[in-house]
Amino acid sequence: DRVRLPKYPADSLEKSVGFVRAAVEANGCIQHYNCDSEIHLRALAAYAACVEWVDDAAGRVIDALDYLGLADNTVVIYASDHGEMAGSRGYWQKTVFFDDSARVPLIVRAPGCKKGGCGEPVGLIDLYPTLCELAGLEVPGTCEGVSLVPLLAGEGRSARDGVFCESTVYKRPEYAGCMLRRGNHKYNHYLDGDDELYDLGADPGETVNLVRDAACAGTAREMLDAVVNFWQPEQQRERFDRTPMMRRETIE
Repeated sequence: DRVRLPKYPADSLEKSVGFVRAAVEANGCIQHYNCDSEIHLRALAAYAACVEWVDDAAGRVIDALDYLGLADNTVVIYASDHGEMAGSRGYWQKTVFFDDSARVPLIVRAPGCKKGGCGEPVGLIDLYPTLCELAGLEVPGTCEGVSLVPLLAGEGRSARDGVFCESTVYKRPEYAGCMLRRGNHKYNHYLDGDDELYDLGADPGETVNLVRDAACAGTAREMLDAVVNFWQPEQQRERFDRTPMMRRETIE
């Protein structure tokens, strides 16, 4: 009785781009869409309980570090590899570019860290160079991330211009996409060209696709060019085909 299912329009899935519809189907969620509310509610309550347990466990680790006098010489990073739709829009699991799926928690406690959030998009790819700098180690020249130490210390801004995400629907390589988050804007480019542009400052729920809005044409073109240059969509199928599957893959 402590959780409530997110509200969403009944035609949310119908109006979604093809990539999203394919992802929901591949995740095995589509048969539960707009039905089985009790199953959704139980799943959401279980998910919230798991998060509460992890928070409690992390707190015990922090308390132990404080008790042992190790807090001033220890870096603690709380993060996740992906989000969870958790019933938002009626979807579950991940793989799509909505913030519920693509955004992750990232909390850092380290000597010299300033309290409070930085308010800038960063990526998990930035953790490696950040840990190197905090540990006094040289960052390898091949590292593609940027150190977050200046942000953690409250000195300046990140050297990152934007954050990219890539996703391919499981076993359906014709449905693939790349996202760019830059400032408040998020651009999603898909192989089928049914793209999306959202202004998360004005529309945090990502409900209004601005990709064909004339007033946003410049932003859309600039971000699309950046995504294409990074992702090289014409090479996506070749990359997919040369990636070996696990020999003992258990998912049909």
